[in-house]
Amino acid sequence: VRPHLASQALGSKEPLQQSHLTLRGGMAEVCKPDLLPANVVPRHYDLSITPDLKEFVFSGTVRIDVDVVTSTDSIELHGLDVIINSAQVTLPDGSTIATGAAALISLTGSTGATTKVHKCEGVVSNTEDTIAIKFASALPVGKASLTLTYDGELNNKMCGFYRAKAMLDGKEEYMAVTQHEPTDCRRTMPCFDEPALKATFDVTLVVPSDYTALSNMPVREEKAMDGGKKEVKFDTTPPMSTYLLAMVVARLDFVEGKSAKG
Repeated sequence: VRPHLASQALGSKEPLQQSHLTLRGGMAEVCKPDLLPANVVPRHYDLSITPDLKEFVFSGTVRIDVDVVTSTDSIELHGLDVIINSAQVTLPDGSTIATGAAALISLTGSTGATTKVHKCEGVVSNTEDTIAIKFASALPVGKASLTLTYDGELNNKMCGFYRAKAMLDGKEEYMAVTQHEPTDCRRTMPCFDEPALKATFDVTLVVPSDYTALSNMPVREEKAMDGGKKEVKFDTTPPMSTYLLAMVVARLDFVEGKSAKG
C-alpha cells in the first residue's frame, strides 16, 4: 500500500463535485450536494492519531487553524463514525471559547431522522456525516484555532482509516491504511471535507516501536515513547484537499536509495 505523495497533490486535477440526477416532469435535473457554510475557512490542520491495531480503534487530536469570515457562534464541519470528546476555540490573544448548549439545528439546512449527541457538550450530528459545534459566545472575525479530541474506528469498509489484513510469517497481520477519495477523510478526522477547501497538514502518528509509519511527507522527527511506542512527525504538506491526506501504519520491509539527481 502506498500513500499519495505531496508532489502528486501539487499536480493533481480536482475531481468534479459529486452530483445526482433526478427526474422532474420527465426532465433530468442535477441536484448539487449540500456544502458547508462559508463563514469559517480552514487553513491548516495539525493532526495527531494513535491507532490501536488490537482493538481496531484510534484516538485523535486535531487543531484546525481557520479564518472566521463572518462572526458566528457555531461551526459546522464533516465527521462520520467519530465521537467528539472535547472542543475549544483559541483566539490570537490566547483567550479561549468553550462550547455552549447543544446546537440542535443544522447550519446547512439539512435534516435527519435522528440527532447524535457527542460526548462533548454542545456538539451534535444532525446528519450522518456532519458535526455542529455550538459555542458559549460568538467567534470574532479573524484568525482562530479549533481544537478537537475524538475517537474513531479502524473499520473494515476499505474507506477512511481502515484495517487491512495480510499474512506475515504464516500469521495474520493487520495494518492501518487510509482511503479518503472522494469524501472519506471525514471518517479519519473531523474536517472541512470539500475539495475546494485546501489547507496544509502537519501529521503525527503514535505507533508501536516496531511498526513503520508513513504519510504524504518525509519524516521530520521520530522519538521513543513509554509503553513500547514511538512518535513520528512528518513535514508540513503543501496546500491540498483533504482527500489527498494519506497514512499507513504497518510492519513493513522496505529498501530506499537516491536517484542520480539526489
